Amino acid sequence: GDAALGAVNIVMPITIVFFGLATMVSVGGGALISKNFGANEDEKGISIFRQVTYMLIIMSLCLSAICVIFAKPIVKIMGATENLLPLAAEYLKYYAMFCLPSLLGIAFNSFLRNDNKPKLAMVSTICGTISNIILNYIFIFKLGLGIKSAAIATGFGQIITLLIALPHFILKKGKLSLVIVADDASDNTKKLFKDKSSYRKINQIYFATKVELGLAIGKSPRAVIGIKDKSLASKITELMQ
Repeated sequence: GDAALGAVNIVMPITIVFFGLATMVSVGGGALISKNFGANEDEKGISIFRQVTYMLIIMSLCLSAICVIFAKPIVKIMGATENLLPLAAEYLKYYAMFCLPSLLGIAFNSFLRNDNKPKLAMVSTICGTISNIILNYIFIFKLGLGIKSAAIATGFGQIITLLIALPHFILKKGKLSLVIVADDASDNTKKLFKDKSSYRKINQIYFATKVELGLAIGKSPRAVIGIKDKSLASKITELMQ
């Protein structure tokens, strides 16, 4: 009803503060990470990513604790009247419990865009939003769980956003150190990977045939293969010089 909408509006500025903090840290950190990757200082970039992630985890846990413990005083300061106070405090408590996935989801989406994965960032955001809408409908209109269910549905939506973005960072094994293009690859393939390697500042060499490259990795013929191990890439480059 009107009281519930009023309570949500009371808490809304706090949710915007959460979003602003996550955006501030992720955009600033993302700029530093991209700068170091561009300068071929990958370890420094990865270190900054870890520092930003740890900072967001600590920040979100602190914000969750403060908002859960001091929910009533906070919403009272925000202007909640006596009839809105219980509803606003309840909504803030349950919303704050999901502060961790909320902040990390926002930050990781920003990092995905920095890591040339804007489509994955878009998909994670859309899936989280759709889940939020569906769960709000089920919790509020079908199950009648009240205002707390709106906060829980939003929290679950944020968790889905985070779960879609997270595997990219967990499973990623690092950047390529060397690209080997077969001598008999097509001119279009050679130009494509030359441009990509130049843009990403990755060493590239032309060697062997497509059949030989495929045999080297136990696969069918390959026009291009990539090597991530820096020491192996360095040895191959030395041998080719």
